Amino acid sequence: MVSVFDSRVLVSGRERPILLVDDDADVRGVVQLVLRRDGLPTIEAGSGDEAIALATHVPPRAVILDLELPSCSGEEIAARLRTLYPGGLPIVVLSGRLDAPEIAARIGAVACLGKPFNVSDLLDAVHRAIATSPGRRGGPLRGSPPGPSPTAQVLTGTAGRRTGAA
Repeated sequence: MVSVFDSRVLVSGRERPILLVDDDADVRGVVQLVLRRDGLPTIEAGSGDEAIALATHVPPRAVILDLELPSCSGEEIAARLRTLYPGGLPIVVLSGRLDAPEIAARIGAVACLGKPFNVSDLLDAVHRAIATSPGRRGGPLRGSPPGPSPTAQVLTGTAGRRTGAA
């Protein structure tokens, strides 16, 4: 479970983050750096359980998902996320598995990238995912859990702040 003091949770108060799910901290770090330099807020999880816990409290805009995780498969995580967000949640698969394209197609991923990945390809895939995301501007997803929970407000640094259009 993510504590409220977890430094890996970096979210802007104005838009929903991209959820990075990979058990390799180095991969998460590189992807996070690339996305942050492109102005995209991120949250990250090193396991399936952590990903679901984060997605429950902080509705993601899209997910970058590794398929090989210690606690459960990427397919299982995708199914659980689709249950949480029946209105849709775009997924970009990022995996070194040879069968990743077939699995990505099965789970309805927007894109599938191999490891190692090209930064331009990653950004293109994430922007395609965002373009297909319900509530593209970072607003609520249809079928998403109601508004930010108090935990999410603490995690995102928006507790006690008024939010509105900028």
